[in-house]
Amino acid sequence: MKHSWFELIAGTVALACATGFFLYALGEESHEGDQTLTAHFPSSRGIVRGSEVRLNGVVVGKVVRVHIDPIVFEAVVTLTLKDSLRLPFDSTLVAQSPLLLGEAYLSVIPGKEATALQSGDRVVSTRSELTFEEILERAVFVVGEQAR
Repeated sequence: MKHSWFELIAGTVALACATGFFLYALGEESHEGDQTLTAHFPSSRGIVRGSEVRLNGVVVGKVVRVHIDPIVFEAVVTLTLKDSLRLPFDSTLVAQSPLLLGEAYLSVIPGKEATALQSGDRVVSTRSELTFEEILERAVFVVGEQAR
């Protein structure tokens, strides 16, 4: 069984690429140095683990967990933000769903307070925007009511 140098080099390059992709993916999951916040929403509006957190359209964090609070039955969203970003305590998180294409995301509306949120804090001010389906459903209901 004879092996050529080309096969050996190609195999080494493939192994190096696979290792690089693995290390890159491992680095993406690391949230060391980030601040972790939680927020309660009546409806998560399609927010899932990995959803983006945006401030003025710029990605500043990621959602790391979404679960239901068993006592009040609200969606509890845990997110990480870049540690360099110091949000005012009265900031608002908005769960937004795109109209037709794209993934749901959290939008940050900064507040005016001098006190900043710290890692582990809960964002008190939250709201959920209507989805395209809900807007369409309401429009159909209004048209149906006017037809009577």
